Amino acid sequence: MRAALDHLTLRRTGPAEASIGMISLPLPRDHGTALRIDHPASAMIPVGWWKRHEQPRRAIAYIIDDAGVPDALRLTDAPGEHDGDDESAWSIEARVVKEKLEFTPPKFFDIASLRGVPAADCTTVEFELLLTHGSRTIGLQFGATGPKGGPYYWQNVQVDRLWRNRVAEAIRVGGIIYNEDTYLWIDAHLVLFANGVINVAAHYVVTKLHIEGYDFVGLPVMRVRGDGVKPVEHRFPADGLTAALGDVTLNLADSRIMFSEEDPARLVAMDDGAVLYPFSRIVHPQLPDTPDDRWEPGFARTVRLQMSLGDAPPIVARYAAPSWWYAHCGEPWAFGALPADGHTARLSEATTDAIRQAMVRGNFSGGSGGKVHGPMSSSHPNDGDAGVGMMQCAYHTGRPEVYQDALDYCYYWADLAVDHRDFTVHQWVGGWPWKTCAYSKFRDVLYGYLETGDPHLLDTAENCAE
Repeated sequence: MRAALDHLTLRRTGPAEASIGMISLPLPRDHGTALRIDHPASAMIPVGWWKRHEQPRRAIAYIIDDAGVPDALRLTDAPGEHDGDDESAWSIEARVVKEKLEFTPPKFFDIASLRGVPAADCTTVEFELLLTHGSRTIGLQFGATGPKGGPYYWQNVQVDRLWRNRVAEAIRVGGIIYNEDTYLWIDAHLVLFANGVINVAAHYVVTKLHIEGYDFVGLPVMRVRGDGVKPVEHRFPADGLTAALGDVTLNLADSRIMFSEEDPARLVAMDDGAVLYPFSRIVHPQLPDTPDDRWEPGFARTVRLQMSLGDAPPIVARYAAPSWWYAHCGEPWAFGALPADGHTARLSEATTDAIRQAMVRGNFSGGSGGKVHGPMSSSHPNDGDAGVGMMQCAYHTGRPEVYQDALDYCYYWADLAVDHRDFTVHQWVGGWPWKTCAYSKFRDVLYGYLETGDPHLLDTAENCAE
């Protein structure tokens, strides 16, 4: 182990101006609990286990460095500072902003009549999430448009505090969005760093309305407001991938594969802030002629972004471990081996490049595979193992562009290949009339969780397995 640690260097693959660094780090069976990043502001959160809750196999390692994260990091087994329940740098509150409790009783014996009930006939309890760091406070509201306009904002919001250490804390927050037609569920995973940066993964999910799952008509939104938030108009990517709104700055680089100049994301000025529209239209990956605002039953889509309420830039840089460290730690199998570099590695890289070239980019279905030419010309990349294959190729080669596409594909698979009404695997939700054998088809979702710690992905993988 000592020789391995002496030779191990984690290399930064993200921008030097980032103040947050992270890596999903494999840990060896014989020494993993004693290892930590050799940096004064670092912490680890286990995401995989050799022995459940006792011996971690994977951990998300975070660092904060306001001078800019370093080019390289090392591991150490020397004792570090306590990583327990340090005082939070954040204040978090879910607050009711609109409440109307009276309602008109529906005809419960006619289930279909529950679709399209006017908002005036419904109980409405809308919330906003208040986040305070230092002297700055913002309010977040997730919502969606509908057939009658909107936006309509999330209701019955609950906050689940997941973990906290001296570097960051994580919450999971969610609620329902009723748009006077059907429902969209929002499940957001936020990692709030001590320097004011927030990493957001917002999952918009078409699940079930009472006993059935219906389509959803509308565009998702995220509203940002506050006394120090300025109304801003901005188009992504034409006006850049970041937008300054006074006290808060947004960075949509992690969702770059899902918008383009033809199908932009955009900020629309509104009252004391702005509303983010991450999509201009909804695109069915297999049926492109469907309406531009219709989600198939069971669809989901994840919007990933960073925000900053402080002076630190809203940028998270990834680090990469050398391929031999994965083998040393039993990744992706549990037995020691050296990483091979022969004709199979060449085939892996050629196949990866072919899949990456075929991936859809620039709209709602970004990350989806298309027709592959070359070594997989008789196959189709939407088969539930392309994300795993590309991720392992990224581990082997260290290519950051492969890693980014692998992660985008893993989120695509979780969103549009899994039917979120019953967690069966369709490969194409709303497309193929059959459902596929799921035993190996949700590994992409699981790998996405191991790389991000996003609990929505773990839930999706476990529900598919069940």
